[in-house]
Amino acid sequence: MRIAFVAQRYYPHIGGVETHVKRIAEILVKRGHRIAVFTTDPSNRLDKEDIINGVYIRRFRSFAPKEAYYIPTISFYNAIKNYSADIVHAHTIQAFPLLYAAFAKDNNWKLVITPHYHGPATLVRSILFALYTPLIKYAIKKADKVVSVSNYEKKILVSEFGVGVDNITYIPNGLDIDELANVRRKKDEQFNILFVGRFEKYKNAHNLALAMKLIEKHIPNYKLTLVGDGSYREYIEKLINKLQLNIIIKKNLSREELLLEYSNADLFILPSLHEAYGIAAIEAIMLGIPTIVAKATALNDLVENGSAVGIDLPITPEKIATKLLQVYDNPERPKPLKNILTWDEVTDKL
Repeated sequence: MRIAFVAQRYYPHIGGVETHVKRIAEILVKRGHRIAVFTTDPSNRLDKEDIINGVYIRRFRSFAPKEAYYIPTISFYNAIKNYSADIVHAHTIQAFPLLYAAFAKDNNWKLVITPHYHGPATLVRSILFALYTPLIKYAIKKADKVVSVSNYEKKILVSEFGVGVDNITYIPNGLDIDELANVRRKKDEQFNILFVGRFEKYKNAHNLALAMKLIEKHIPNYKLTLVGDGSYREYIEKLINKLQLNIIIKKNLSREELLLEYSNADLFILPSLHEAYGIAAIEAIMLGIPTIVAKATALNDLVENGSAVGIDLPITPEKIATKLLQVYDNPERPKPLKNILTWDEVTDKL
């Protein structure tokens, strides 16, 4: 088959959706399908056309205020419209590339949508999202199938966007089970805390940094590693310098480098308010790392399962500090998650 993936960003950009699309696309190439990825590059620095591991990539300039929305030029729409696909699989309803795919749809190909919906992250985005919602509903109606990556997301699609239950297929993200099995946990004299995610307000990395000031007398040998990047990076860096915190920021890590961070971690924390799946937290749990998450969106499923310790909303530095000290005093191996799929199994279901 000729399959076109539509996503707001793609490798070398790193993130949950980027990883999702890349893994599936490359597996489908190995299975003999012709795969193209239509994506955007707000920086306009990457190659317009590329081939990575057999996947053909076309990048288009886009307008992405505060790394959101990713509004491409009309050439993005024309490229999808003129591409002879059997299936177009569009990702992320909170960005415009998916809308372009829905508008471009004709009777010559089928449209699959994976929303990766986690809710608007700020008040301004909530207002804009309310205006944007009718377009999302239009796009979803054009889809021949909708794929949900979590049960939380499935419920939201039914209740907020009116998607029929029979038109939604639940297929979670995959994990590199064999790869994770080869990670060997290390131990040193420091108490290593790990956060992996974008530096946006809703991820609460800044509140995590502030919590370090509250626990440093109780855990004097702590080290917090923040892996990621985003609009809140500069603010977090100022907090670190002002409060003289033992926090290290790392970005653009290779997969091998990220696995090394996991191997060094004594505790993983993701106090994010909006997650459609939470792949970083799930990887930490699968590695047996005590894990703390917000009791919000898809992350709350991990708390209810007994696999993570939950922080009640609203998230504050004080609440984060309390949970950090709780896990520090009573570290317990998280309860294993069931029905975890490999990326090959995810691709089979798709």
